[in-house]
Amino acid sequence: MRSPATRTLRTSLTDDELILFDGLFDVWDTLESLLRENYSTWHNLPYGHELDASALTHSLQALLDRGLIQSRTEHRSGRDMTWFALTERGGDLWMLERQPVWERYCVDDCWPAEAGGDAWLLSVRSPLFETARAFLNAAVRCRLYEVDMEHLTVERKPAEALIPWKTFDVVYELRVPVSSPAGGHVDWDLYENERTWWRNLNELGGRAIARR
Repeated sequence: MRSPATRTLRTSLTDDELILFDGLFDVWDTLESLLRENYSTWHNLPYGHELDASALTHSLQALLDRGLIQSRTEHRSGRDMTWFALTERGGDLWMLERQPVWERYCVDDCWPAEAGGDAWLLSVRSPLFETARAFLNAAVRCRLYEVDMEHLTVERKPAEALIPWKTFDVVYELRVPVSSPAGGHVDWDLYENERTWWRNLNELGGRAIARR
């Protein structure tokens, strides 16, 4: 299925190349993950590219040669694994096509606290404090996370990279203890009604970020 997201057609990227860029916009990713049969499921997207394995390998090499993506190889689990990510040049092309609003971008991560037990920590990061706080407030109201707001901390970090190819002048990080990661019944209708941010391609395509 082709991407339902709009593109501006301001670059020479093919539709398949742009879809590959969608999968790479915020991560280092593997060839296996980018395979046509895995792309949609592994990236949680309702669309995918039309490149078979041979054409995908050829396209990735061509993008490497053009300096639009980068790669690194690591030895893991007894074998070499190659990872791909956008370069700044590739990211600039992706931005021309998808027009992300970076002030509304946020990243949420959750991991077990060092104290152990059932304690977890939630981190919400964004180039704009108001965006991070809006997401956190809505995440609590819609039961995406159960948090202890009395122990909320805020840190302002200069020159922080939220994604592999782009460093932001400043990033705000909100950290707060949570009783557990996301689980149970989440009111996604409430989440969407309150959403003025985006975290991924599905949310960027929804364009609810246009609300104030």
